[in-house]
Amino acid sequence: MDSRLSVRDLWSLDSTVTFLNHWSFGACPKQVLEFQQGLRRRIRKASRREAACR
Repeated sequence: MDSRLSVRDLWSLDSTVTFLNHWSFGACPKQVLEFQQGLRRRIRKASRREAACR
């Protein structure tokens, strides 16, 4: 078995479903979604900090 990362492993798509033209809307690589989640955490944390200063 090949131990290299498959392109399919980069996406959070259900492997039992055939996605047609998933490049058009919504599907993002896992790395992009993780980065987005990190930004959301930073924004929420900054908002709470700012609210505490008021």
